[in-house]
Amino acid sequence: MKVPLICWLAACLPLAAGTLKFDQTTKEVTVDNEQKTVSVDYQFKNDSSSDVAIEKYDAGCPCATVGVKDSKMNYKPGETGVIRISFDLGLVPSSMDKAVAIYLKGDAANKPSTTLNTHIVVPMLVEVEPKSLMWDLGSKPEPKTVTVTMKHSEPIKIVSMSGADPRFTQELKTIEEGK
Repeated sequence: MKVPLICWLAACLPLAAGTLKFDQTTKEVTVDNEQKTVSVDYQFKNDSSSDVAIEKYDAGCPCATVGVKDSKMNYKPGETGVIRISFDLGLVPSSMDKAVAIYLKGDAANKPSTTLNTHIVVPMLVEVEPKSLMWDLGSKPEPKTVTVTMKHSEPIKIVSMSGADPRFTQELKTIEEGK
């Protein structure tokens, strides 16, 4: 009777492992168009009664690097820490959501203890409407218009333009300089 009980208790030990409690697991950050990088901090505390070890973290793409303050990976009960995620905005095409998986010691390879979510808002400098033009097969090849609007606080001037197909010609008409 003691052997099955001991085996059952041993099997339940990973379930009783400590966890980290994050102040927030989702954050939104708005960046300026001139920014090259942005960093987002996630504070946490070991709220459990046992030691917790961060085994690894996975950003899943080259646009983000993850680090733990002071490179500390082991936390005793009550200790706090910070995970910083730094984003290379040159690799972020527009607003995006990015998830970073945090694995603690004992986590399964495909099941992180926590996922930290960051929504990065990159304001659009230039708006193009419509995004693409199409002509129906057999229809008359009439000119179509694309409106380009500058959304920056400073004037922006279009100095050249081109299309994907050289058989189509483009003509630029400036309605309001810099806008």
